[in-house]
Amino acid sequence: MNPETGHFEVVSYYSAKQGLQQLSGAKIHWPEDMGPPPDVPECGFLDNEPECIRRREGTGVLPFLASVIAVFILLVIGIVIFVFRHLREVEAANSTRWRILQEELLFDTGETKSRTTVDEKDSSRGSLSVAGTGGQGPTFVPTALHRGTQVALRKVTLFKRVEFTKQIITEIRQVREIQHENVSRLVGLCLSSSDRKITSEKWDQILILTEYCSRGSLRDVLLNVHIHLDWPFRLSLISDIVNVIKFEKKN
Repeated sequence: MNPETGHFEVVSYYSAKQGLQQLSGAKIHWPEDMGPPPDVPECGFLDNEPECIRRREGTGVLPFLASVIAVFILLVIGIVIFVFRHLREVEAANSTRWRILQEELLFDTGETKSRTTVDEKDSSRGSLSVAGTGGQGPTFVPTALHRGTQVALRKVTLFKRVEFTKQIITEIRQVREIQHENVSRLVGLCLSSSDRKITSEKWDQILILTEYCSRGSLRDVLLNVHIHLDWPFRLSLISDIVNVIKFEKKN
């Protein structure tokens, strides 16, 4: 068939006496201009030529080797990622960035006014012994300066000394990582013991340092009888609470 016209044309004829005779000016259009096919296929009529068999076996080995290498590389990458994450977890568990030394705190000499209702206030500069009284309405919250930032203080006294295990430290680290506009951020913990003679890593006095909220917390608003909670204000509080719950569930 002539590819230009799309019609079949006579290009040669065969006779018993003269054999195959090419017509003058006629041209055989071979597919892809590759010329006539060989008399015998490259791999034989039964596809059993030794050279072809060796070539097929060689090409079959390469994909297998490539698959094995790919699986090995993926396995190595998986092991590296697992080890890296494990090392990060160990490093985070052993990290003491959550622990704040008493020497790092600059305690207020006076009382800082806030709506926060607490049962103690700092009585001396640089001391973990904080005590005081609370009451209705705006009261005083103990604060201190940590690296130039004002933080709120809350003292917790335990009945017995406890050791901060890896699990407890992990939970503290997770709480410190919470970042939300409606959640007071945990800055860290300052640890001490009531018995100064004991040098073990067990503590019964904990000073919790949190982000200082000058306008008070949700608890302050609910306990303040002077604040009128109209419905727009209530809906705003409910919306903030729902956002915090969604954030906690997501994270």
